Amino acid sequence: MTEEQIKAHLSEHFVGAIAGGAGFKVIKPFEDHGVDLLVKRVKQVIFEGRIRWIDSSEMIALQLKSTTWKGVERRNGLIYYDLSVKNYNDLIFRKREMEGTNGGNIPLILVLLILPEKREEWLKIDAEKSFLQMGGTALWFYPSQVELYSSNRSTKRIIIPQDQTVDLNFFEEMFNLLVG
Repeated sequence: MTEEQIKAHLSEHFVGAIAGGAGFKVIKPFEDHGVDLLVKRVKQVIFEGRIRWIDSSEMIALQLKSTTWKGVERRNGLIYYDLSVKNYNDLIFRKREMEGTNGGNIPLILVLLILPEKREEWLKIDAEKSFLQMGGTALWFYPSQVELYSSNRSTKRIIIPQDQTVDLNFFEEMFNLLVG
């Protein structure tokens, strides 16, 4: 596998582990139309006196990107990342569709996994302690109201506050903010 393919797999599993650990269901779409993962809220119901867990209709979509610290610029608590124009415009389109009168689509959020420079720090296993460690940090980006489509040819620089991390609270917060 190429290094880019390895980074893509790590980003899927990094984000998937966090979502699963927080109690959300992760779905990998069969076809990739700008969405790498779908995350569904699961809810508890009581049916015939028994507790069951079912999928709710609430969902968010994730576009995943992965790089190392060399692939971003850090300045004053902000991360600057050059995202492909196609991916950037997908985010803008989906946000506008969400906010339109039709109600439209499900929210699309960019998650950027920033891995350490040294490849041996991306994934570590301690068999003695039954411990798996994935190096890196994941940040999220959702376009603001003022962001417009880009007519750039290849990339659009986005700015992500360094404190917009994907942690165990991230999915609950995003569902409450964007889905309802």
